[in-house]
Amino acid sequence: MSARMVVIKMVPIFDIDSILRLASSGTETCRAIVLELFGGGNVSSRDPNLFRALSLAKGKGCIVVVTSQCASGTVAVGSYAVNDALNRVGIVPALDMTTEVLHLPMLLF
Repeated sequence: MSARMVVIKMVPIFDIDSILRLASSGTETCRAIVLELFGGGNVSSRDPNLFRALSLAKGKGCIVVVTSQCASGTVAVGSYAVNDALNRVGIVPALDMTTEVLHLPMLLF
């Protein structure tokens, strides 16, 4: 049994094209993309290709989950303007689940 989950730790200058390449493969490459965002769920929204890549992944059947890079706390859905854009794409907020904990639901999917 494999979760086929790709974890991407977002950093201030990130190559969005890598997410686009991953997303275009759809579920052939992975069933879930987990984005580890800053703090309570913040990410740079300057590059519209990020949202295009996430929409593409969703359209190809991938689950897109966002979690925090912080050791404790929760993804604060709606706390930042970028969260609205992520919600429109259809991401799944991990709330207070860590990346390690997210592995189990991905095994069941």
